[in-house]
Amino acid sequence: MAYAEVIVSLPVPGSFHYVIPDGMVLEIGHRVLVPFGPRRVTGFVIGVDDAPPEDIELEKVKAVAERLDVEPLVPQTLLDLATFTADYYLATPGEVLKTALPPGFTAASKATLIITAAGRAFLDEQQVRLPSKLRISAKEHELLEKTSKGRGVRASTAPAKASAALLEAGLIARKDSIEAKDSGGDVVLLGRVLDPKAAWSHLSRSRARLELYERLADGPVAVDALRDALGASTYRRAAKVLLERGVVEETTVALEAYEATKARILETPPELMEEQRAVLAPIVEAIEGEAKSFVLFGVTGSGKTEVYMRAIQRARELGRGAIVLVPEIALTPQLEARFVARFGAEVVVLHSAMPDSERRRRWRKIRDGKASIALGARSALWAPVRDLGIVIVDEEHDASFKQSSDVRYHGRDLALLLARRTNSVAVLGSATPSIETLALVEKGRIEELQLTRRVGDRPMPTIEVVDLAEEKRAMKGAVHLFSRALQDGLREVVEKKQQAILFLNRRGFNTVVYCGECGDPRKCSHCDVSLTHHRWQRKLACHYCGHLESFGAPCPKCGSVDVEPHGAGTERVVQTVEEEIPDARVLRLDRDVTSKVGALERTLRAFRNHEADILVGTQMVAKGHDFPRVTLVGILLADASLAFPDFRAAERTFQLLTQVSGRAGRADHPGRVVIQTFQPDHYALTCAVDHDVRRFYEIECGQREGLGYPPFRRIGLVRIESKNSRAASEAAELVGEIARRYAEPDARVLGPAPAPIEKVRDRYRHRVLVFAPTPARLVHVMTQLEHESKDRVRRADLVFDVDPVDLL
Repeated sequence: MAYAEVIVSLPVPGSFHYVIPDGMVLEIGHRVLVPFGPRRVTGFVIGVDDAPPEDIELEKVKAVAERLDVEPLVPQTLLDLATFTADYYLATPGEVLKTALPPGFTAASKATLIITAAGRAFLDEQQVRLPSKLRISAKEHELLEKTSKGRGVRASTAPAKASAALLEAGLIARKDSIEAKDSGGDVVLLGRVLDPKAAWSHLSRSRARLELYERLADGPVAVDALRDALGASTYRRAAKVLLERGVVEETTVALEAYEATKARILETPPELMEEQRAVLAPIVEAIEGEAKSFVLFGVTGSGKTEVYMRAIQRARELGRGAIVLVPEIALTPQLEARFVARFGAEVVVLHSAMPDSERRRRWRKIRDGKASIALGARSALWAPVRDLGIVIVDEEHDASFKQSSDVRYHGRDLALLLARRTNSVAVLGSATPSIETLALVEKGRIEELQLTRRVGDRPMPTIEVVDLAEEKRAMKGAVHLFSRALQDGLREVVEKKQQAILFLNRRGFNTVVYCGECGDPRKCSHCDVSLTHHRWQRKLACHYCGHLESFGAPCPKCGSVDVEPHGAGTERVVQTVEEEIPDARVLRLDRDVTSKVGALERTLRAFRNHEADILVGTQMVAKGHDFPRVTLVGILLADASLAFPDFRAAERTFQLLTQVSGRAGRADHPGRVVIQTFQPDHYALTCAVDHDVRRFYEIECGQREGLGYPPFRRIGLVRIESKNSRAASEAAELVGEIARRYAEPDARVLGPAPAPIEKVRDRYRHRVLVFAPTPARLVHVMTQLEHESKDRVRRADLVFDVDPVDLL
């Protein structure tokens, strides 16, 4: 008799042992269906042994119900990575696998009750021998009849006693199934029939039809891709008309044939600059020999992506694969086009926005060795690339690589670990490397490579800092959204038919609204934050819980309907541009705009095609976009993020200013940046102006070392939440007491204290911070703290976050 050690896809700690039935062959990585309590769940085999496990009652060990895949699904390297992730980030292995794998792979089985031959004979009033003393009641008879129709009855909806009796009698049977299926088979394509001139009369009066038609310029496109990009309803309306009028037509091709069309190498690689060749050489040497980790520190526009692709090309020549992580889904289409043009069908894009069935199909394609390059956001880290040779994390400093819910892992840190465990090369790329990454360089654990010049020797943008205090004095107290320098620059850009980006990391029209009678700020009734005025909705909105109030609603304190809005968000910036520069075409890019399906891609494409002169946006505009016509970047309130109660506020400000500034002057025309601020002498701004990462690092580390913040110590965060303010406070005191006991002698505890935003979604929040000298010590303290706190804390929920990037 053989036994399988299995991780189940449930939030339960540890692993479980099951008997392997005769005739079933199981290996590590196989996906199985196993009994777990009253149901059957998906599990993953992490060990197989002929000897029974110690300290276990063999008569209680159940058997594996079913093997779900012919070949093992999850490679050993990913199982090992999942186990480490569970231990380090205080999660369970099942939770990690549920996060790591495409939806459906970890689904619990759905049980259906179906009638048996004996059951049909019973209904046909034929003789059936039943167990002694068993009688079929009216309710059981009714259930039996239901199971005889269609595909049976879902077990979860059937009366428990009636189903148990019928199962015991053998009149019905239980059938377990995993309903998730991969996409596959044929692909429906939409292509042009009429040329643009003949089609114009059918397109000119509908923006949706025109956009759909333009997407077919390079040939037929999969209908699923068009539906995802445009939104289902928009696509349906536009395609219906164009199909009826014969402007376009649908064709059906086999999936493999469709993907094979991407297999041609369409792009000839450009000539590398001397600096690019210099940084590529050690990466290639490491791929060919002893693997290393690198940080590619390159100024914006220096050609880091081309270095990535050349390194991947060498890995592919050696028969090895690659994983490329980017911080945002918004960057994926842009990079996908470049990578597919270079590597064809070897590239598979993975991200959470695509349909679940398609994610499973693409994941299997990589697992089966039919593709060798996985490109995507954080979750692409878990792609089962065969013989991995290189792992690349682009914009490694970006906070989005840290998952903020469920399993709170950091994609960049796990990428380094994955590379080390697979003898692969790791490349972290950024124009503004994180403090933690630069600290690893100083410790000799990562080798630094530098790109100091832009492609084509294009100059870095010139940066002008406008002191808003002086500007206000010069304008005799008048407060304007745009300084005189920025106004002149915007007018010049429009006149010269160039483009500009205006950055303000605040959504809405006004960022705070006061009562005109009593002066009380309008706050969210569910969160401890001010409401933001969204003029297009005539609403006051909470950006934390989504709560909406009418702009004219009475003041909760005095009942007055008089309101005084203050501050500016992206909506107001757009209006100001339209008022002051009437000829300018303006687009807005923020979370409000991109909440609709396909809106993000449409906005970026429209701006790239010069359908607008000025793009107004939040931090979305800083995410690595390449707009050749942008010659001016205006940063409206550069010091706003310095006010955040977080030790990383200066670092984030420096990175954001540098990244936004880097959008200017990336083609033939020189770039200019205008930074408006009330704190022109702050080191985050002066270092950004000089593009001086090293000086910022030295100053920032000097600030952090004395306080014991990363990279000098590791941090663990415990957030205590409850709908009852007193319960949250009492639970926080208990957690703090436990933490201090485990922290002795070399770790320290800060708190408990109310969180900077004390109430969110009607839940009161407190926090406790643990500072430890090493990762191992931090995990030990946090693990002990978690175990004891969860046993003793009542009436409050606890969130444990190892290496948090957000302390709010």
